[in-house]
Amino acid sequence: VWRWTAASEHGARMHEAVHILEAATTTNDPAEVYTVTHKALASAITVIARADDSSGIVGDACRRLLALHPRAAAATAVPAGRLIDWMMKFQFEGQVDYFELDPVAYAPALGEKGLAAYRSRLDGVRANLGPEPVGEDRWSSSHRHEWFVLDWNAKRLAVLDRDVDAIIRTHAGDRKVAARFVDTAKALAEIGEIDLAIDWARQAIDIGPWHQSLQAGSYWCELLAAHQPSQLLDARVLLFR
Repeated sequence: VWRWTAASEHGARMHEAVHILEAATTTNDPAEVYTVTHKALASAITVIARADDSSGIVGDACRRLLALHPRAAAATAVPAGRLIDWMMKFQFEGQVDYFELDPVAYAPALGEKGLAAYRSRLDGVRANLGPEPVGEDRWSSSHRHEWFVLDWNAKRLAVLDRDVDAIIRTHAGDRKVAARFVDTAKALAEIGEIDLAIDWARQAIDIGPWHQSLQAGSYWCELLAAHQPSQLLDARVLLFR
């Protein structure tokens, strides 16, 4: 699959297989669905580590499996300890480092005690890394991947906890680029804090860089269209000007 054409053809077949797996969640034994999904995900990661996935077909199939995996795990009640071991290995020792696991999605499978154990494992990783680098030092750190994974989990766990202050702290960062404001707005919208989400998206328009501000404006209008349509026309005029 190192050739683009072969990788794309293989990716198309992967999507066909994921269709079958997704359909099986309502008809087949949950334990069987989880076992096959788990093995399929491992195989898919092995493939994309070696593939020319310029078209993104293989990556999209991997993401579909990553979305299916926590649902299958919850349906078959996979032991939390075993699931946590896999989650930690996937994130910190995986073949590739461009996919994330969402603890919000895995919360039903982990349960309250499992989530506490997962948080403890993350804390253990953090404690072993030494002082946390700040700013540009993160990019030169020998543990930059570990810090990224920890930051990602902190963001998603803040959403899981529905903690507004934690969401702002973990998503907004230094508040120097519009994208961080949009990230904050999307997380706030995810927990139903719509007014706050609209406010953060609106702020992003004035931050820059310009392409991020344009994306922020689109998201701001999307929120207004869904929740405050009477304000949408004024928002569109502002963006046009």
